[in-house]
Amino acid sequence: MSEESKHPKPEQALETKSHHPEKPHNVPDTIFRDNGQLPSARIGIRAIAFFLDFILLLALATLIIWKIALPQARPEFMPELTEYNEAVRIWLEKEDFRSWSDLLQAYGDRTLEKYPEPNRYIADGFVFIIEIFTLCFWLYFTLSETFFSSSVGKRACRLRTISTVTLGPPPFISSIVRGGIKTAAIFFFFPFIIAVTLAAIFFNRHRQMGHDLLAQTIVIDEKTESIKKPKLPPQG
Repeated sequence: MSEESKHPKPEQALETKSHHPEKPHNVPDTIFRDNGQLPSARIGIRAIAFFLDFILLLALATLIIWKIALPQARPEFMPELTEYNEAVRIWLEKEDFRSWSDLLQAYGDRTLEKYPEPNRYIADGFVFIIEIFTLCFWLYFTLSETFFSSSVGKRACRLRTISTVTLGPPPFISSIVRGGIKTAAIFFFFPFIIAVTLAAIFFNRHRQMGHDLLAQTIVIDEKTESIKKPKLPPQG
């Protein structure tokens, strides 16, 4: 054996290594990598899908609240709110503020007359509104991903949520957990939970967010999905 064959040149070593790419660590790494069968979605396209869902839900929940829920459950809310707004308008005219700086200066000098305070009907009404918003968001995220593996926003962006255990639609419990965390992040712990769930992306290979990890789910990008349907033979 020649000396050259025992000690290959650096160029030859690099060439040999390039023919043997690094192997994935486990089966999920093989499936969910960018060139795998089910590539995980990137954060940018997921943000667009969430924004579309948020706008849709905001409009739908607002319609339900003002046209159905409030007139049925809190009929006194709108008359009380109208009366309160009128009291605030009269108070502002009486104080004769010409700018926000005048208001802030009067507040600092303690020369303001007592600001009109909302009564319990108004306070209870706003609590009820938040509860309905929360319920609408939670039900939407839970049911859409349980039955369709995708929300309207995800469908528009060609994304799909699947279970990392079965590779099928998320189980109902997983969808409840996933939807509950997203809803809580929006209405109760913003922006703390948002920051925590986003930070999880930097600590896993599959770009899973915090609610994905807890619910054992992953969002895949169907646009780059590399599963190819078998070609049918030409019919003669």
